[in-house]
Amino acid sequence: MKKHPLNDILDRLAEEGVPEDVDLRTAVHSRLDTSVEHPPKGRFVMKPRMIVIAALALLGVFLLTPQGGALAQSLFQFFTIAESDVIVLPTATPTTSVSETKESLSPTETPAAQEVFWDISESEAESLAGFKLREPASLPAGYSRDVIVYGSETGSVTQIYKFYPYQSGELFTLTQSPALKVDVVGSSASVDVLQVGGRSVEVISGIWWEGAPGSGVEEWVDDSPVHTFRWEEDGVYITVQFWIQDAFSPAYLTEEDMLTMIEVVMGARETFPVGTNLNNLRSIAEAEEVAGYAILEPTVLPEGFTFQYASYEPELSRVILFYYYGEVTRNYSNRLLIFETPLEEYTQGVWDGYPPEAIEEVSFGGQTGTYVRGLIISGAYDPNEWQRLEWDSASLHINMRFDGEQTLMDQAQMVQVAESME
Repeated sequence: MKKHPLNDILDRLAEEGVPEDVDLRTAVHSRLDTSVEHPPKGRFVMKPRMIVIAALALLGVFLLTPQGGALAQSLFQFFTIAESDVIVLPTATPTTSVSETKESLSPTETPAAQEVFWDISESEAESLAGFKLREPASLPAGYSRDVIVYGSETGSVTQIYKFYPYQSGELFTLTQSPALKVDVVGSSASVDVLQVGGRSVEVISGIWWEGAPGSGVEEWVDDSPVHTFRWEEDGVYITVQFWIQDAFSPAYLTEEDMLTMIEVVMGARETFPVGTNLNNLRSIAEAEEVAGYAILEPTVLPEGFTFQYASYEPELSRVILFYYYGEVTRNYSNRLLIFETPLEEYTQGVWDGYPPEAIEEVSFGGQTGTYVRGLIISGAYDPNEWQRLEWDSASLHINMRFDGEQTLMDQAQMVQVAESME
C-alpha cells in the first residue's frame, strides 16, 4: 500500500535501518558510528515570549551572495553554510564499533579508525572521556535514558533518551565533547542564535540524507523532524538533538518543550514542568475532562482493535481517539482514528477532486453520514488509501478514519462502529 506523503520523512527515517522494536536508535547509531557527521535546517520558529532570537533574518538575502558567504561563516560558531543543498560524500574514516564485545574499554594505542563504544555504563563513559557526564535533573514524562555511547575520535559522549512504552520513534540525544564541532549545513539552512540561561545557543532544524543509491551525494532536507541545539560551557561543547516526528504521538515535544529541556540541561531550570500531556490522554474520562465536553465512544469494534490513547487539540477544540489493530507501531497503519469536534467549532470541508463513485451517502441509527473511499495524493486519486465516515451527532461533528489494510475493516464495519457510538 502506498504511503501518504505526510509520512515521507518518517519513511526515510525508517529506511535508514530502524527496526520495528528499536525506534530511531539504529539511525542515530549509524551516525554516531562515523567520523563524517552532518546535522541540520529548516527554521525552528520560536515564540517571542519564550526566548530572545538574534535578529539575523534581514541578512538572509545578502548571505546568499558570494560577498555574504564569507560573512555567513563568521556569524556562527558551530555551523558552516554550504554553497548548495547537495554535497558529494567524502570518503569516511573507517569506524570500529565495539558495542557487542567490549572486553576492554580502552582504545588501542595507535587506533587506525574511530572506535565507538556503544551501550556502556556512566562510570565507563566518564573514565574514557575524562569528564563528568551531565545528567538532566528532570525529563519529560515518559522519557528515560536508553544508552550511552563514547566516540574515540572526538572524545565525545552521547546519551540517548527515548520515550517508553511506545515505539513511536521520538528521542533526543545529549552529547558532550571537548572538541569544537562545526557542521556543514545546506545552503537553504537557517541558523537561529538564541539566548538561553545567559548563553548563546545556535539552533538549526533539518538534516542531510543520502541521495539515490550509488549517487555518492547527500541532499539537505529542510522539513526533516530533527532539531539541533549547540552551545559551549567551560570548554565543553554541548549538543542536544531532538528527533521529533508525529505531532499525534504521545512522545511528541513542542517547541516550548524543547526549549524547556535545554534550560534543564543547562541548569537554568531545575525541573521539567509536570502537566497533562495532551497527546497522551490515557482514558476517555481524561479526554472529556480536558476538552470540557462529553465524548462519544464506540461500543463495538472489529476484532483486534483496542483503544490506546486520546489526544486533544485546543486550537480546534478537537478530541482524537486512537484505536490500533495489535501493537502500536511507527508505520502509521492499521489504526482507526475518531475525530470529534463541537458543531459550533467545525468548518465543513469539501471533496474536490474525488470521483463520484468515491463518495456515498449512508444511513445508520436514524442518522445520515458520508462515506469516502480513497485519498488524493499529489493531485491523483488513490482508491486504496484511507476510508472515512463523517456525520453529525446532536452536538458533535465526527470524522472516523481508517488507515491500514483493507481486509481489516470495510465500509460495513465502519458503519457498525459508527452506529455503536454512545
